Amino acid sequence: MPNTDFIVSSPPRIEFVEIIGGLIGNGVSEIQNHLYRCLDEGRCYRIIDFNHVNQIDGLGIVMLENFLSRGLQLRFINVKSEVRAIITMARRESLFQRIYNERDRNRTAALFEKDLFEKKLALGNDVLKKRHHLRVRTDLPAEFKLLDNGEITLVGARILNLSEGGVLAGNLVIMRGNTQEIVNGQEMLEREFTDLKFTPNDDSTTITTRGRCARAFMTRESL
Repeated sequence: MPNTDFIVSSPPRIEFVEIIGGLIGNGVSEIQNHLYRCLDEGRCYRIIDFNHVNQIDGLGIVMLENFLSRGLQLRFINVKSEVRAIITMARRESLFQRIYNERDRNRTAALFEKDLFEKKLALGNDVLKKRHHLRVRTDLPAEFKLLDNGEITLVGARILNLSEGGVLAGNLVIMRGNTQEIVNGQEMLEREFTDLKFTPNDDSTTITTRGRCARAFMTRESL
């Protein structure tokens, strides 16, 4: 759970984000949504406080790397040895270059400003790779089909958010089309799907479209 509780107002505007809970599963989704809002709003200088984070997984590491590649300037403080060990095991030592050992927030912000000045990173919002389309939170029932060697797999889902470019679908129920048997899980990444059907609201026509799974991950037991 992200908590923005301290802002250094002198330009560039630096904000501290405190994470409560592990950077795994649902925790990754929450901080990701927060950082996407920062990206959309051009708030690109963030210091993330890991003081209350005891765990990080591969999904959390990939999420941080994604925002770094998009141009967000991130620094990390109070990173515990357990988290550092996972980063080392994942061979993502480049993240250590963004970890400050300083605990005082004012001095940390001063270090960040020095970094930005020396590396000439304070270039403005034009360096940010923002999302092409803003996402809207939803909770819509949906269904779609997967084709695999002529066999149809039916999938029920909830659309958790959507934009012009795609949807986030969760709570998947996967069923074999020929036997009606419910299966526990299936490889979704890069799979093509057809007949994605959902209704945006009670007064609108059902939308039917097709697409491809661009990303797949587990939150607890839910794909």
